[in-house]
Amino acid sequence: MRSLFLALVILAIAIGLVSVSILAVLISKEFGDPTQSLVAVGDVAAFGTLYFAVVASVVALVAYQVASRRPDLTVSIKFPFSEINRPVLPHVEPATTGSQLVALDETVDLKAELWLSNKTNFSARNPYVRLELVNLAGLAVPKDWNLLKTGAGGVTQIEWDGGDRSVHDRRDLPVVTFAGVKMLRGASEYRLDIHVAAEGFARKFPIRVELLPREAWNQKVG
Repeated sequence: MRSLFLALVILAIAIGLVSVSILAVLISKEFGDPTQSLVAVGDVAAFGTLYFAVVASVVALVAYQVASRRPDLTVSIKFPFSEINRPVLPHVEPATTGSQLVALDETVDLKAELWLSNKTNFSARNPYVRLELVNLAGLAVPKDWNLLKTGAGGVTQIEWDGGDRSVHDRRDLPVVTFAGVKMLRGASEYRLDIHVAAEGFARKFPIRVELLPREAWNQKVG
C-alpha cells in the first residue's frame, strides 16, 4: 500500500513537471513578442506552483492519516462454565480460624482461555499482555508466560510478550490455569486487571471475579 502511494506521488510530480515544461515551450513559440511570451510563461509557472502545492497538501494529509492510525484492542477471558469476561469461580469452604487465604475449588476445570481482538484494520504490532490478580494469589506461571510479581500468597502477576508478532483480527493467548489460586478472605472485591499494550495502544481491562462457595456456585452455573 505504501509503495503504491509513493508511486502515485512520483507519477503526479512527473506529470506536473512534464506538463509545465511542455506548456512553457509551446507558449514561448506561440507568442512572437518576448514580453507577452514572458508573461505567459509566468502564468504557467504560477499554475505549476499551485499544482505542486496541491500535491504537497494531499501528501501531507495522507501522511497524517497514516501516522494517526491506531489499533483498537480488546481482551477476552473465558472459563468453561462462565460467560466471557464474567468469571464465576467456586472456592472451598473456609476454615473458621487460621489463614486468611481460601483456596479455589480445584475439582472443577479452572483453565481460562484468553484472546485479543483487534476491532480495526490496522495491525497491532508488538502486542503485550499483563495479567494482574487483585485480592487473589497463587497463580501458576503457564508456558510462554513470564513471572512478573509475587506476594504473600504466591504469584500475583504474569506477562505475555508477543514480540514482533501482530494482531490483525484475533490472537489466542496461551491457556492460564487458576488451579492453586487462593482468595483473600473478607476482601471487598476480587478482580483480574488485564493490561494490554501494542504500538500506539495501551489500556487496562478490569474483570470482576465472582467467588462463591461450591454449593452456591453449583446453583449459579447450573
